[in-house]
Amino acid sequence: MPLICQRVLDMVQRGLRVGGLTRLELRVANWRSVTRESFKLRQITALDQILQSGQVDAFIDLGAHVGEQTFHAAQFVPVFAFEPDPVAAEVLRLAQGQIHTQHQVEIHQSAAWVSKGYMTLVGHQKGPNNTGSSSLIRSKRNLRGGPEYRVETVDIAAFIDQLPFKRVLVKCDIEGAEYRVLKSLMRSSAVSKIGAIFTEFHDQKIPWNCFKAVPLRIGAMRRGLDPSNFLAEWI
Repeated sequence: MPLICQRVLDMVQRGLRVGGLTRLELRVANWRSVTRESFKLRQITALDQILQSGQVDAFIDLGAHVGEQTFHAAQFVPVFAFEPDPVAAEVLRLAQGQIHTQHQVEIHQSAAWVSKGYMTLVGHQKGPNNTGSSSLIRSKRNLRGGPEYRVETVDIAAFIDQLPFKRVLVKCDIEGAEYRVLKSLMRSSAVSKIGAIFTEFHDQKIPWNCFKAVPLRIGAMRRGLDPSNFLAEWI
């Protein structure tokens, strides 16, 4: 097992006790600052409120990485996790075999996109162990010279549309490809199944993305999604 896989898997196994529920520790070794953890905790709180309220009956984790939200959400509802980076996907599968959840976790080693096919996923410029930055968007600033992988893509709108669930929560953290995927989702019939969306546009690495959140929020409102459930600040 690669060292990075073992380190993250150890973290997953250590961080499974909060408030009587199994959930992942928010801190991954020393990789995140206290400020970032505090912000992420607020977002986890919002996630918990929606999951515990019964508003949704499934969780779609786009950009699941190593499962920080995946396995926690699976204590409440079934989870469909998409992670195209091969190293992160391996950790996700290893964690699945060692973490007990109340509901099923279905892992897809594929990239969320607007169509079914194959594309090039570019990894972080510092090498394959930096799994949290891999993206289909080659212009992302921290990918220059990074490893490249040929990955399967999934039409997420079509995938959600065929699910047997009435209301789903979508977490979309796919390293700069969020705008394309969510725009496609808003124009599809699958949007009627969306109860809430948590996303991030990675405008620090792809500056023009900061201008795309407002049109998407307006589009979501026009399609009937409560604007308070379109949270565009997931980290």
